[in-house]
Amino acid sequence: MNLNILLKAVKGTTLGEAVELCPKRKEGGLRIQPTLCLLEYRWSVTSLELPMAKKRSPLGFILVDRYYEQPRKNWARTSLWKSFLSTISPKERVRFVQISISERKRSQKTKAVRIDTADIVIVNWDAANGDYVCGSDDVLLYFQTQRDKRDALLRRRGKLLCEFQCGSGMLLQGAYEAIFGQGEVVVVEAKLSPEAQSSNEDSEAIRRQDEEEKKWTNKYAVGHWLFRGPWFFPIFRHPLLKGLSSKVESGYGPNKQPLFNFDNSPQRDFFSYRQRGSIYRGWFTSWEKGWVPLLIAKPKWTILKRWSSPPPAVLLAKCHEGGLMLASTMWMAVPGAEPLVQRILDTDVEVIARLHKAYTIWRIVTDVIWGVLILVALWWLRAQFPRPAHTAYDQIGWFWGTFVAFRFWKHLFWKRPYGGNVLRFLRQRWRPFVETI
Repeated sequence: MNLNILLKAVKGTTLGEAVELCPKRKEGGLRIQPTLCLLEYRWSVTSLELPMAKKRSPLGFILVDRYYEQPRKNWARTSLWKSFLSTISPKERVRFVQISISERKRSQKTKAVRIDTADIVIVNWDAANGDYVCGSDDVLLYFQTQRDKRDALLRRRGKLLCEFQCGSGMLLQGAYEAIFGQGEVVVVEAKLSPEAQSSNEDSEAIRRQDEEEKKWTNKYAVGHWLFRGPWFFPIFRHPLLKGLSSKVESGYGPNKQPLFNFDNSPQRDFFSYRQRGSIYRGWFTSWEKGWVPLLIAKPKWTILKRWSSPPPAVLLAKCHEGGLMLASTMWMAVPGAEPLVQRILDTDVEVIARLHKAYTIWRIVTDVIWGVLILVALWWLRAQFPRPAHTAYDQIGWFWGTFVAFRFWKHLFWKRPYGGNVLRFLRQRWRPFVETI
Protein backbone atom coordinates (compact mmCIF):
# COMPACT_ATOMS: atom_id res chain seq x y z
CA MET A 1 0.00 0.00 0.00
CA ASN A 2 1.21 3.55 -0.75
CA LEU A 3 1.29 5.51 2.53
CA ASN A 4 1.98 9.21 2.93
CA ILE A 5 3.38 10.00 6.36
CA LEU A 6 3.78 13.58 7.49
CA LEU A 7 6.46 13.78 10.16
CA LYS A 8 7.71 16.53 12.44
CA ALA A 9 11.07 15.26 13.63
CA VAL A 10 13.83 16.56 15.86
CA LYS A 11 16.62 18.17 13.90
CA GLY A 12 19.47 15.72 13.51
CA THR A 13 17.30 12.68 14.14
CA THR A 14 17.38 10.10 11.40
CA LEU A 15 14.27 9.49 9.36
CA GLY A 16 13.99 5.92 10.63
CA GLU A 17 14.10 7.11 14.25
CA ALA A 18 11.48 9.72 13.51
CA VAL A 19 9.16 7.10 12.06
CA GLU A 20 9.60 5.04 15.22
CA LEU A 21 8.25 7.99 17.22
CA CYS A 22 4.92 7.79 15.38
CA PRO A 23 1.94 6.01 16.94
CA LYS A 24 1.56 2.42 15.81
CA ARG A 25 -1.05 -0.29 16.03
CA LYS A 26 -0.93 -4.04 15.60
CA GLU A 27 -3.53 -5.87 13.52
CA GLY A 28 -1.86 -9.04 12.26
CA GLY A 29 1.42 -7.13 11.94
CA LEU A 30 3.07 -3.75 12.58
CA ARG A 31 1.70 -0.94 10.45
CA ILE A 32 2.83 2.72 10.43
CA GLN A 33 -0.15 5.05 10.51
CA PRO A 34 -0.34 8.29 8.54
CA THR A 35 -0.06 10.80 11.35
CA LEU A 36 1.47 14.06 12.52
CA CYS A 37 4.25 13.75 15.07
CA LEU A 38 4.55 16.85 17.26
CA LEU A 39 7.79 17.32 19.11
CA GLU A 40 8.48 20.33 21.33
CA TYR A 41 12.17 20.77 20.68
CA ARG A 42 13.78 21.88 17.38
CA TRP A 43 11.13 20.39 15.17
CA SER A 44 10.73 20.58 11.45
CA VAL A 45 8.39 18.99 8.93
CA THR A 46 9.49 16.09 6.72
CA SER A 47 7.30 14.41 4.12
CA LEU A 48 7.90 10.69 3.61
CA GLU A 49 6.25 8.63 0.87
CA LEU A 50 6.68 4.88 0.89
CA PRO A 51 6.93 3.99 -2.83
CA MET A 52 5.30 1.01 -4.47
CA ALA A 53 7.58 -1.86 -5.43
CA LYS A 54 8.70 -1.48 -9.02
CA LYS A 55 6.82 -3.86 -11.30
CA ARG A 56 9.22 -6.26 -12.97
CA SER A 57 8.89 -7.22 -16.60
CA PRO A 58 7.49 -10.72 -17.26
CA LEU A 59 10.06 -13.51 -17.28
CA GLY A 60 9.99 -16.58 -19.51
CA PHE A 61 12.01 -19.81 -19.35
CA ILE A 62 12.72 -22.02 -22.36
CA LEU A 63 13.81 -25.48 -21.21
CA VAL A 64 16.34 -26.92 -23.68
CA ASP A 65 18.78 -29.82 -23.98
CA ARG A 66 22.35 -29.79 -22.69
CA TYR A 67 25.03 -27.83 -24.48
CA TYR A 68 26.98 -29.75 -27.11
CA GLU A 69 30.30 -28.34 -28.28
CA GLN A 70 31.21 -30.77 -31.01
CA PRO A 71 30.77 -30.76 -33.95
CA ARG A 72 28.79 -27.48 -33.62
CA LYS A 73 28.53 -25.10 -30.72
CA ASN A 74 24.83 -25.37 -30.03
CA TRP A 75 22.31 -27.19 -27.90
CA ALA A 76 22.17 -30.93 -28.57
CA ARG A 77 18.95 -30.24 -30.44
CA THR A 78 18.50 -26.84 -32.01
CA SER A 79 16.16 -24.43 -30.28
CA LEU A 80 14.48 -21.97 -32.65
CA TRP A 81 12.73 -19.99 -29.95
CA LYS A 82 15.29 -17.20 -29.55
CA SER A 83 15.15 -16.13 -33.20
CA PHE A 84 11.43 -16.86 -33.45
CA LEU A 85 10.46 -14.67 -30.50
CA SER A 86 12.37 -11.73 -31.99
CA THR A 87 9.84 -11.69 -34.85
CA ILE A 88 6.77 -11.09 -32.66
CA SER A 89 5.79 -8.07 -30.59
CA PRO A 90 3.60 -8.95 -27.61
CA LYS A 91 1.75 -6.24 -25.69
CA GLU A 92 4.09 -6.66 -22.72
CA ARG A 93 7.67 -7.53 -23.54
CA VAL A 94 8.72 -10.83 -21.99
CA ARG A 95 12.38 -11.46 -21.15
CA PHE A 96 13.08 -15.03 -22.21
CA VAL A 97 16.00 -17.09 -20.94
CA GLN A 98 17.06 -20.47 -22.33
CA ILE A 99 17.78 -22.86 -19.46
CA SER A 100 19.38 -26.29 -19.57
CA ILE A 101 18.57 -28.27 -16.44
CA SER A 102 21.25 -30.77 -17.41
CA GLU A 103 23.94 -28.07 -17.68
CA ARG A 104 23.00 -26.55 -14.34
CA LYS A 105 23.23 -29.94 -12.69
CA ARG A 106 26.63 -30.66 -14.24
CA SER A 107 28.16 -27.30 -13.30
CA GLN A 108 30.73 -27.18 -10.48
CA LYS A 109 28.31 -25.25 -8.34
CA THR A 110 24.92 -26.83 -8.89
CA LYS A 111 22.22 -24.23 -9.57
CA ALA A 112 18.64 -25.07 -8.74
CA VAL A 113 16.04 -24.42 -11.42
CA ARG A 114 12.89 -22.74 -10.07
CA ILE A 115 10.36 -22.60 -12.88
CA ASP A 116 7.89 -21.05 -10.43
CA THR A 117 9.87 -17.79 -10.58
CA ALA A 118 8.90 -17.35 -14.24
CA ASP A 119 5.65 -16.17 -15.79
CA ILE A 120 5.72 -18.55 -18.74
CA VAL A 121 7.65 -21.79 -19.23
CA ILE A 122 8.18 -23.37 -22.65
CA VAL A 123 9.44 -26.95 -23.00
CA ASN A 124 11.40 -27.09 -26.27
CA TRP A 125 10.71 -29.90 -28.74
CA ASP A 126 11.97 -33.27 -27.47
CA ALA A 127 13.60 -31.57 -24.47
CA ALA A 128 11.69 -33.87 -22.07
CA ASN A 129 11.70 -37.11 -24.06
CA GLY A 130 14.12 -38.84 -21.66
CA ASP A 131 17.10 -39.06 -24.04
CA TYR A 132 20.19 -39.25 -21.79
CA VAL A 133 22.53 -38.35 -24.69
CA CYS A 134 20.91 -34.92 -25.00
CA GLY A 135 20.20 -34.33 -21.33
CA SER A 136 16.44 -34.70 -21.81
CA ASP A 137 16.33 -37.27 -19.02
CA ASP A 138 17.05 -34.47 -16.54
CA VAL A 139 14.06 -32.44 -17.76
CA LEU A 140 11.84 -35.51 -17.61
CA LEU A 141 13.00 -36.32 -14.08
CA TYR A 142 12.56 -32.69 -13.04
CA PHE A 143 8.85 -32.69 -13.90
CA GLN A 144 8.37 -36.11 -12.33
CA THR A 145 9.87 -35.04 -8.99
CA GLN A 146 9.20 -31.29 -8.87
CA ARG A 147 5.44 -31.22 -9.33
CA ASP A 148 5.20 -28.61 -6.60
CA LYS A 149 7.27 -26.19 -8.70
CA ARG A 150 4.90 -26.63 -11.61
CA ASP A 151 1.86 -26.05 -9.41
CA ALA A 152 3.50 -22.99 -7.85
CA LEU A 153 4.06 -21.59 -11.35
CA LEU A 154 0.37 -22.08 -12.17
CA ARG A 155 -0.79 -20.59 -8.87
CA ARG A 156 1.03 -17.40 -9.88
CA ARG A 157 -1.21 -17.33 -12.98
CA GLY A 158 1.71 -18.62 -15.02
CA LYS A 159 1.60 -20.45 -18.34
CA LEU A 160 3.17 -23.79 -19.23
CA LEU A 161 3.59 -24.66 -22.91
CA CYS A 162 4.98 -27.92 -24.23
CA GLU A 163 6.04 -28.62 -27.83
CA PHE A 164 6.00 -32.14 -29.27
CA GLN A 165 7.96 -34.81 -27.37
CA CYS A 166 9.03 -37.71 -29.61
CA GLY A 167 11.40 -40.65 -29.61
CA SER A 168 12.30 -42.47 -32.83
CA GLY A 169 9.54 -40.58 -34.59
CA MET A 170 6.79 -41.57 -32.12
CA LEU A 171 5.15 -39.42 -29.49
CA LEU A 172 6.12 -40.42 -25.95
CA GLN A 173 3.22 -40.80 -23.54
CA GLY A 174 5.55 -40.77 -20.53
CA ALA A 175 6.85 -37.29 -21.31
CA TYR A 176 3.35 -35.79 -21.33
CA GLU A 177 2.39 -37.62 -18.15
CA ALA A 178 5.48 -36.27 -16.38
CA ILE A 179 4.67 -32.69 -17.38
CA PHE A 180 0.87 -32.63 -17.09
CA GLY A 181 -0.04 -35.60 -14.90
CA GLN A 182 -1.00 -39.25 -15.11
CA GLY A 183 -3.65 -39.89 -17.78
CA GLU A 184 -4.34 -36.21 -18.41
CA VAL A 185 -3.68 -36.57 -22.14
CA VAL A 186 -3.18 -39.64 -24.35
CA VAL A 187 -1.10 -39.53 -27.53
CA VAL A 188 -1.60 -41.58 -30.67
CA GLU A 189 0.59 -44.64 -31.21
CA ALA A 190 2.07 -43.81 -34.61
CA LYS A 191 3.80 -47.06 -35.51
CA LEU A 192 5.32 -47.39 -38.94
CA SER A 193 4.20 -50.35 -41.05
CA PRO A 194 6.86 -53.04 -41.80
CA GLU A 195 7.25 -51.98 -45.43
CA ALA A 196 8.23 -48.49 -44.29
CA GLN A 197 10.88 -49.61 -41.80
CA SER A 198 13.46 -50.79 -44.32
CA SER A 199 16.96 -49.50 -43.65
CA ASN A 200 17.88 -49.67 -47.32
CA GLU A 201 18.79 -46.44 -49.03
CA ASP A 202 17.03 -47.26 -52.30
CA SER A 203 14.54 -44.73 -53.59
CA GLU A 204 11.54 -47.06 -53.23
CA ALA A 205 12.20 -47.66 -49.52
CA ILE A 206 12.61 -43.93 -48.92
CA ARG A 207 9.38 -43.23 -50.80
CA ARG A 208 7.42 -45.79 -48.73
CA GLN A 209 8.88 -44.42 -45.53
CA ASP A 210 7.96 -40.84 -46.48
CA GLU A 211 4.39 -41.83 -47.38
CA GLU A 212 3.94 -43.64 -44.07
CA GLU A 213 5.31 -40.72 -42.04
CA LYS A 214 3.04 -38.26 -43.81
CA LYS A 215 0.05 -40.10 -42.33
CA TRP A 216 1.00 -38.56 -38.99
CA THR A 217 2.11 -35.11 -40.20
CA ASN A 218 0.82 -32.14 -42.17
CA LYS A 219 1.84 -28.58 -42.96
CA TYR A 220 -1.19 -27.10 -41.21
CA ALA A 221 -3.72 -27.62 -38.44
CA VAL A 222 -7.21 -26.10 -38.22
CA GLY A 223 -9.05 -24.51 -35.33
CA HIS A 224 -11.75 -26.57 -33.63
CA TRP A 225 -15.05 -25.46 -35.18
CA LEU A 226 -16.73 -24.78 -31.82
CA PHE A 227 -13.90 -22.81 -30.20
CA ARG A 228 -13.11 -20.96 -33.41
CA GLY A 229 -16.50 -19.30 -32.91
CA PRO A 230 -18.52 -19.75 -36.11
CA TRP A 231 -20.97 -16.99 -36.99
CA PHE A 232 -23.96 -19.15 -36.07
CA PHE A 233 -22.54 -20.08 -32.63
CA PRO A 234 -19.97 -17.51 -31.48
CA ILE A 235 -20.56 -17.89 -27.74
CA PHE A 236 -17.54 -20.17 -27.16
CA ARG A 237 -15.00 -18.36 -29.33
CA HIS A 238 -11.74 -19.08 -27.53
CA PRO A 239 -9.50 -16.09 -26.64
CA LEU A 240 -6.40 -17.88 -28.00
CA LEU A 241 -8.05 -18.34 -31.41
CA LYS A 242 -9.72 -14.95 -31.58
CA GLY A 243 -8.58 -12.99 -34.62
CA LEU A 244 -6.63 -15.91 -36.11
CA SER A 245 -7.28 -17.48 -39.49
CA SER A 246 -9.05 -20.83 -39.66
CA LYS A 247 -5.74 -22.70 -39.92
CA VAL A 248 -2.16 -22.43 -38.67
CA GLU A 249 0.33 -23.37 -41.38
CA SER A 250 4.07 -23.92 -41.09
CA GLY A 251 6.39 -22.08 -43.44
CA TYR A 252 9.58 -23.80 -42.30
CA GLY A 253 9.80 -26.41 -45.09
CA PRO A 254 12.78 -25.45 -47.29
CA ASN A 255 15.08 -24.54 -44.39
CA LYS A 256 18.23 -26.72 -44.30
CA GLN A 257 19.29 -25.69 -40.80
CA PRO A 258 20.63 -28.69 -38.82
CA LEU A 259 18.33 -29.71 -36.00
CA PHE A 260 20.41 -32.47 -34.41
CA ASN A 261 23.90 -31.45 -33.26
CA PHE A 262 24.90 -34.38 -31.04
CA ASP A 263 25.40 -36.99 -33.77
CA ASN A 264 27.54 -37.12 -36.89
CA SER A 265 24.84 -39.03 -38.74
CA PRO A 266 23.19 -37.29 -41.71
CA GLN A 267 20.26 -35.09 -40.73
CA ARG A 268 18.10 -37.16 -43.08
CA ASP A 269 18.33 -40.07 -40.63
CA PHE A 270 16.11 -38.22 -38.13
CA PHE A 271 12.33 -38.26 -38.40
CA SER A 272 11.87 -34.67 -37.18
CA TYR A 273 14.28 -33.39 -39.81
CA ARG A 274 12.65 -35.35 -42.63
CA GLN A 275 9.24 -33.98 -41.65
CA ARG A 276 10.45 -30.50 -40.65
CA GLY A 277 7.85 -28.93 -42.93
CA SER A 278 5.02 -30.34 -40.81
CA ILE A 279 3.58 -28.31 -37.97
CA TYR A 280 2.67 -31.38 -35.88
CA ARG A 281 3.96 -34.91 -35.19
CA GLY A 282 0.89 -37.02 -34.44
CA TRP A 283 -1.95 -35.98 -32.16
CA PHE A 284 -3.88 -36.66 -28.96
CA THR A 285 -6.56 -39.36 -29.04
CA SER A 286 -8.08 -38.63 -25.64
CA TRP A 287 -7.91 -36.16 -22.76
CA GLU A 288 -9.49 -35.70 -19.37
CA LYS A 289 -12.39 -33.31 -18.81
CA GLY A 290 -11.16 -29.76 -18.44
CA TRP A 291 -8.88 -29.89 -21.50
CA VAL A 292 -10.19 -27.87 -24.43
CA PRO A 293 -9.08 -28.84 -27.98
CA LEU A 294 -8.03 -25.71 -29.85
CA LEU A 295 -6.27 -26.99 -32.97
CA ILE A 296 -7.12 -30.17 -34.86
CA ALA A 297 -4.89 -32.21 -37.21
CA LYS A 298 -5.89 -32.90 -40.80
CA PRO A 299 -4.94 -36.53 -41.44
CA LYS A 300 -5.97 -38.22 -44.68
CA TRP A 301 -8.99 -40.00 -43.26
CA THR A 302 -12.18 -41.17 -44.91
CA ILE A 303 -15.37 -39.33 -44.02
CA LEU A 304 -16.60 -42.34 -42.02
CA LYS A 305 -13.43 -42.50 -39.93
CA ARG A 306 -13.44 -38.75 -39.40
CA TRP A 307 -16.94 -38.88 -37.92
CA SER A 308 -16.41 -42.06 -35.90
CA SER A 309 -13.06 -41.14 -34.30
CA PRO A 310 -12.19 -38.58 -31.62
CA PRO A 311 -11.02 -35.24 -33.04
CA PRO A 312 -7.22 -35.55 -33.53
CA ALA A 313 -6.25 -32.58 -31.35
CA VAL A 314 -2.73 -31.15 -31.63
CA LEU A 315 -3.15 -28.29 -29.13
CA LEU A 316 -5.03 -28.64 -25.84
CA ALA A 317 -5.59 -25.99 -23.16
CA LYS A 318 -6.54 -26.38 -19.52
CA CYS A 319 -6.88 -23.89 -16.68
CA HIS A 320 -5.44 -25.43 -13.51
CA GLU A 321 -4.49 -23.98 -10.12
CA GLY A 322 -5.16 -20.48 -11.47
CA GLY A 323 -2.73 -20.85 -14.39
CA LEU A 324 -2.79 -22.20 -17.94
CA MET A 325 -1.39 -25.47 -19.29
CA LEU A 326 -0.94 -25.95 -23.04
CA ALA A 327 -0.16 -29.46 -24.27
CA SER A 328 0.76 -29.80 -27.92
CA THR A 329 2.20 -32.19 -30.46
CA MET A 330 3.20 -29.16 -32.52
CA TRP A 331 6.41 -27.48 -33.57
CA MET A 332 5.43 -23.95 -32.63
CA ALA A 333 8.59 -21.88 -33.09
CA VAL A 334 8.27 -21.85 -36.87
CA PRO A 335 7.21 -19.24 -39.43
CA GLY A 336 3.45 -19.15 -39.69
CA ALA A 337 2.77 -19.72 -35.98
CA GLU A 338 3.61 -16.14 -34.89
CA PRO A 339 -0.03 -14.98 -34.44
CA LEU A 340 -0.85 -18.01 -32.30
CA VAL A 341 2.19 -17.62 -30.03
CA GLN A 342 1.51 -13.90 -29.68
CA ARG A 343 -2.04 -14.65 -28.56
CA ILE A 344 -0.65 -17.09 -25.98
CA LEU A 345 1.71 -14.42 -24.62
CA ASP A 346 -0.83 -11.57 -24.66
CA THR A 347 -4.01 -13.21 -23.39
CA ASP A 348 -4.75 -12.95 -19.69
CA VAL A 349 -5.27 -16.28 -17.96
CA GLU A 350 -8.42 -14.98 -16.26
CA VAL A 351 -10.03 -14.30 -19.64
CA ILE A 352 -9.32 -17.89 -20.72
CA ALA A 353 -10.57 -19.26 -17.39
CA ARG A 354 -13.91 -17.48 -17.80
CA LEU A 355 -14.45 -19.09 -21.21
CA HIS A 356 -13.52 -22.54 -19.89
CA LYS A 357 -15.88 -22.10 -16.93
CA ALA A 358 -18.73 -21.08 -19.23
CA TYR A 359 -18.17 -24.11 -21.44
CA THR A 360 -18.00 -26.41 -18.40
CA ILE A 361 -21.36 -25.12 -17.18
CA TRP A 362 -22.84 -25.61 -20.64
CA ARG A 363 -21.55 -29.19 -20.76
CA ILE A 364 -22.94 -29.97 -17.31
CA VAL A 365 -26.37 -28.67 -18.28
CA THR A 366 -26.50 -30.59 -21.58
CA ASP A 367 -25.19 -33.82 -20.03
CA VAL A 368 -27.77 -33.65 -17.23
CA ILE A 369 -30.51 -33.09 -19.82
CA TRP A 370 -29.32 -36.20 -21.69
CA GLY A 371 -29.43 -38.15 -18.41
CA VAL A 372 -33.00 -37.05 -17.74
CA LEU A 373 -34.03 -37.98 -21.29
CA ILE A 374 -32.53 -41.47 -20.90
CA LEU A 375 -34.40 -41.96 -17.60
CA VAL A 376 -37.69 -40.73 -19.11
CA ALA A 377 -37.19 -43.07 -22.08
CA LEU A 378 -36.84 -46.06 -19.72
CA TRP A 379 -40.04 -45.16 -17.87
CA TRP A 380 -41.87 -44.67 -21.16
CA LEU A 381 -40.75 -48.04 -22.55
CA ARG A 382 -41.84 -49.80 -19.37
CA ALA A 383 -45.24 -48.12 -19.42
CA GLN A 384 -46.02 -48.42 -23.15
CA PHE A 385 -45.00 -51.95 -24.14
CA PRO A 386 -46.81 -55.07 -22.93
CA ARG A 387 -45.16 -57.25 -20.32
CA PRO A 388 -43.56 -59.87 -22.69
CA ALA A 389 -41.54 -57.09 -24.35
CA HIS A 390 -39.72 -56.24 -21.14
CA THR A 391 -39.58 -59.58 -19.41
CA ALA A 392 -35.76 -59.56 -19.54
CA TYR A 393 -35.76 -56.12 -17.99
CA ASP A 394 -38.01 -57.39 -15.19
CA GLN A 395 -35.57 -60.25 -14.57
CA ILE A 396 -32.74 -57.76 -14.18
CA GLY A 397 -34.88 -55.66 -11.93
CA TRP A 398 -35.90 -52.03 -12.13
CA PHE A 399 -33.16 -50.91 -9.76
CA TRP A 400 -30.32 -52.69 -11.55
CA GLY A 401 -31.64 -51.75 -14.96
CA THR A 402 -31.64 -48.10 -13.94
CA PHE A 403 -28.15 -48.52 -12.51
CA VAL A 404 -26.88 -49.89 -15.85
CA ALA A 405 -28.51 -46.95 -17.64
CA PHE A 406 -26.79 -44.60 -15.20
CA ARG A 407 -23.39 -46.18 -15.93
CA PHE A 408 -24.11 -45.87 -19.65
CA TRP A 409 -24.83 -42.16 -19.23
CA LYS A 410 -21.82 -41.60 -16.96
CA HIS A 411 -19.24 -43.17 -19.28
CA LEU A 412 -20.60 -42.12 -22.67
CA PHE A 413 -21.94 -38.67 -21.79
CA TRP A 414 -20.63 -37.33 -18.50
CA LYS A 415 -17.01 -38.52 -18.77
CA ARG A 416 -16.44 -37.89 -22.45
CA PRO A 417 -13.73 -35.31 -23.22
CA TYR A 418 -14.57 -31.77 -24.21
CA GLY A 419 -14.87 -30.93 -27.88
CA GLY A 420 -16.55 -34.06 -29.27
CA ASN A 421 -19.98 -35.60 -29.48
CA VAL A 422 -21.00 -39.02 -28.13
CA LEU A 423 -20.58 -40.82 -31.46
CA ARG A 424 -16.96 -39.70 -31.88
CA PHE A 425 -16.01 -41.08 -28.49
CA LEU A 426 -18.33 -44.10 -28.59
CA ARG A 427 -15.70 -46.75 -29.36
CA GLN A 428 -13.30 -45.24 -26.85
CA ARG A 429 -15.78 -44.98 -23.97
CA TRP A 430 -17.69 -48.22 -24.66
CA ARG A 431 -15.07 -50.53 -23.18
CA PRO A 432 -14.92 -48.80 -19.74
CA PHE A 433 -18.73 -48.93 -19.64
CA VAL A 434 -18.88 -52.68 -20.37
CA GLU A 435 -16.07 -53.44 -17.87
CA THR A 436 -17.94 -51.77 -15.01
CA ILE A 437 -21.29 -53.50 -15.52
